[in-house]
Amino acid sequence: MNDIMKFLKVHYKNALKLVSDFDITKNHKWDSKDYLNELYVQIGHVFNVLYADEKVNETKRNINNLGDELSDVLLQLINLSKNLQINMFEIEELKDFNYSDLNGVMILLGQLTEALMENNECRFKKARVGFYTSYDFIKDRLFKLFIVVFEISKKYKFDMIKEFDAMLKDANKFLKKFQSCAGTQKEYIDIYDHNEKLLGYCKKEKAHELGYWHKVFGCIIYNNKKNIVILQIKNPHHNNINKKPLLEITVGGNLISGETLECGIREIKEETGLDIQYDELFFLEKRKCNINLRKNYKIKEFQYYYAVNKNIDIKSFKNFDKNEVLGFLEVKINALIDLIDKKKDFISATNNDGEKVKISIKSLDSAYIKNDLFKSLLLKINHTSTLKINIAKINQFLKKQV
Repeated sequence: MNDIMKFLKVHYKNALKLVSDFDITKNHKWDSKDYLNELYVQIGHVFNVLYADEKVNETKRNINNLGDELSDVLLQLINLSKNLQINMFEIEELKDFNYSDLNGVMILLGQLTEALMENNECRFKKARVGFYTSYDFIKDRLFKLFIVVFEISKKYKFDMIKEFDAMLKDANKFLKKFQSCAGTQKEYIDIYDHNEKLLGYCKKEKAHELGYWHKVFGCIIYNNKKNIVILQIKNPHHNNINKKPLLEITVGGNLISGETLECGIREIKEETGLDIQYDELFFLEKRKCNINLRKNYKIKEFQYYYAVNKNIDIKSFKNFDKNEVLGFLEVKINALIDLIDKKKDFISATNNDGEKVKISIKSLDSAYIKNDLFKSLLLKINHTSTLKINIAKINQFLKKQV
């Protein structure tokens, strides 16, 4: 027990700080069930190291990695205790408990899980011999798990203070790398079947290569007072689909794995630099797109399109991702519809520098021309704007009557 108390005095605060720092990698706030799931994962890694079964091994781990894996288990137990408002230093009360059988880890873990499920009303509650409350039982099982894991480390002659310190350094290196590349999770998107049932996730490029359905968020920013819409000039080097810069709707992109449609405002911020909230948007339409663009590149998307009316001009678009977006054009909505309907060969637009330029139908990304997508979205913007104006006039009339 002296070794455990010494370990806690050295690393208890370090453990909690590390878990807090890792919040930047999470899309939602974790609760006790999430930490319990992570505990199962880390204990699975311990078993993987000790038994080294190549038939079920996902990565090359061996006995030299045991100290690191045990450190991860201790980390999760400390954090779970904090989440459950259990004082970890009270573990000293179990000084007579001495147990190092790995099988005991799974028994204790199962008992801890059962009690937590009862607390979360996932199982019927029951009394346990020697314990008046579920809180006391959970604390006892959590402490005993900690002791067993620590005893296993001594059995294999690992100094857990040193091992935990090494784990902390590796974790902090990962966090720095994560921050520098804005999160490796951006490489992954959720994939679905044709009925939009979640199947899992994979890297974005693989989803296109293998033809998996995924979700896309799109948004048109327009100014109802000026009757203008903002078009994005896509950087052709971003996805190598088009060979030259073409005009698209204001914002569009894949949702990152784990994101909901509400998270689409991230795309707005990245591609325009504007801070717009989800409740400012109104839904336009949903489309199911299935196109074989070229060999080994399939577009199979559930496309969700929104719009937002902002009383801004083209000069408001400044802090956008220039690797993805070259700039923006301001175009009259009715003129753009005429261009799409081929009633005009050219129309006038205004760029970020306030200069007047001419665009033709060839300036638009053909993906938005096909199936009348561009026109459909623009007409719905016009209809919604007219509807809002009419409602405003009715409200003004009613006020006058009162």
